[in-house]
Amino acid sequence: MLPRFLTVYLSIVFATFATNITEPKKESGWNKQLEESNDRQQGFIKLLLPVITEQNQKILRDRTFVDTFFAKYPDYKADSKISAVDYESLIQIAKTYKVSNPFDKKEYFDKIDTIPASLVLSQAALESGWGTSKVSKASNNLFGQKVYGSNRYYKAADSTRYASFDSIAQSVKSYMTNLNSHEAYLEFRKKRADTRSKNLEFTGLKAAKTLVNYSEVKGYTASLTTLIKTYFSAYDGAKSILAGANAKVGFLY
Repeated sequence: MLPRFLTVYLSIVFATFATNITEPKKESGWNKQLEESNDRQQGFIKLLLPVITEQNQKILRDRTFVDTFFAKYPDYKADSKISAVDYESLIQIAKTYKVSNPFDKKEYFDKIDTIPASLVLSQAALESGWGTSKVSKASNNLFGQKVYGSNRYYKAADSTRYASFDSIAQSVKSYMTNLNSHEAYLEFRKKRADTRSKNLEFTGLKAAKTLVNYSEVKGYTASLTTLIKTYFSAYDGAKSILAGANAKVGFLY
């Protein structure tokens, strides 16, 4: 008989693979909003900042759950004392962030942490051409995320398959989860954890230098740094948090 952890974990994995994936959706209303904006760059920031803030808040809720779980069950090896709801929630979080050991609190905390708003904005601007690229318009994909082995994608003229999303919010969530979980961005997470341990702010400028594996384009991290310095550095920290008070726009979600 399989341990309860494996049983729950495998059931979640199989359910995910069984999900029916549909064709990409057409261009959403967000692009029309940008086209009608007097200042496309400011419109782009206004469009994305509340979404980034909300996703960071969701990440913090996951982090809080993990912290609460280990405080509630200090003797977590005594499996019978853990409620089924708490246990399954922990396993779901472990799956989302690709945590190899579901009872390794440090691995959770290294992976479940916020992403600087300035970094998200700079990568979205660079990868989508401030929301003007054909890929971003057709698939809601602002971060150039590619897919392999999926039947839901947007096929570019060069036959590259890009992930397709129902909304901008889904695109932001996927991108942020990718940075928090994929092995290619281990250096990003190490730098973040080290910065946090020193009680310092992990800014977009610090983060950008670690993303050498995100793109094969020469000078990619330098381009991110320039964008952050020119347009986005003010949106880290408090200003990003305040954006969460903005009203949601329906077509973003």
